Amino acid sequence: GEKKLNISIATKSPVSTMIHLAINCTNRGTPVETCSLEDFKLSPEQVAKDVMIKFQREYESMLKATQKVRPVF
Repeated sequence: GEKKLNISIATKSPVSTMIHLAINCTNRGTPVETCSLEDFKLSPEQVAKDVMIKFQREYESMLKATQKVRPVF
């Protein structure tokens, strides 16, 4: 619905890129209506591990894809 589960941003600069992701583990103290991992009976530790594994696989896939491409001159 209208409740926020996460906060995320992806941006780039001339020299790097940044991805920021935050997921609500609990609703306590949030300034807006939120839902949380607690609401879905999910373990923050397990969600973090799952996200990191998926991020690692995606990163490795992108790295491999970039190494297959030859420069164009």
